[in-house]
Amino acid sequence: MSWLDALKRDHSPGAVLAGSLACIAGKCTDDVFEGRAFASETEKHEARFKAFCEFLQCFIHITDRWIFSAAGAEKREEVMRLTVNSLADTVAGVHFPHAPEHIKDGIRREFLYNLDVAQCQYSSCTDLLVQDKPLAPEGILNQLAFNVAEVVGQPNDVATLMLVVESSVNAMKEVDLAGVIRRATG
Repeated sequence: MSWLDALKRDHSPGAVLAGSLACIAGKCTDDVFEGRAFASETEKHEARFKAFCEFLQCFIHITDRWIFSAAGAEKREEVMRLTVNSLADTVAGVHFPHAPEHIKDGIRREFLYNLDVAQCQYSSCTDLLVQDKPLAPEGILNQLAFNVAEVVGQPNDVATLMLVVESSVNAMKEVDLAGVIRRATG
């Protein structure tokens, strides 16, 4: 079962937004992993899952900021609670479908803990991208690029860093994240 299939049953604004964020994170993960070689399939799947979560956590942060800016704290709390809960349930259920429920609960808790850590890291960023400084760590997408490049074992590879940023911008435009957010908060 895919991320979107798991979220299609629920048409609430939080679930639609969660599906869009999962779609964006999936597209970016596919872009970054295309043609990459790993020592084993297990290593590849582990790195791919970690990268997917890095993308997802970043896009959750961007969405959180945009909703707060456009609709205020109360609406942000309402929409983001539903969105994050849908994503935590989906991470546990889709990626670990045969795990016992107590293991899935632990996976949900770990996802939420890692999201809190990511929120703290991205909250120190001043811009989505820093003009004239394509790899400045003050940019949210730049910080994402450093995080993902580390996960794929290419922490100093400029091509990987730029691919992450370019893929993120393209995926957000393709899915029309701004429009999805407007509809979710409308």
